[in-house]
Amino acid sequence: MTRRHKNWQQRLNDVVREHRNSPFDFKTLNCLFWAFKGIKAVIDVDNMPDYDGRSENIKVGKRALQLVDGCDTVQEVLIKRLGQELQPIAFARPGDLVFINPDNDIFNINEDMRLFGPLPGICYGNGLTSLFLGETELRELPTIRLDSALWVS
Repeated sequence: MTRRHKNWQQRLNDVVREHRNSPFDFKTLNCLFWAFKGIKAVIDVDNMPDYDGRSENIKVGKRALQLVDGCDTVQEVLIKRLGQELQPIAFARPGDLVFINPDNDIFNINEDMRLFGPLPGICYGNGLTSLFLGETELRELPTIRLDSALWVS
């Protein structure tokens, strides 16, 4: 079992500070890469190399999920890689991954992005807020209004 890095909170704060105003970009910072950055900060496991250079656009990114991990959604990739089961959102802790379903009305998810299934964010701060990658910057959403959590530990 992987344990959280002794300085995971500072490391996660650094990732958030670095990307607070970063726009979504399929090649360099998409939703899966955002989740991978959170995982790296919390448990020091780097999943990026497997996907680096494999997400030029929606079609290529979707195909990469199948080619690399044999999965259809980003959520399935993260479950597989973390070896955890989804948890009710009430059990989300800071540093865990959280998911919003495409039909959830608090985050207008682009129709094309619905192909990737539930989108990941990072539970942050005291656990009341979660951060998602938006079109132009990180978006804060109330954690309790999200759909599920995946423990990062």
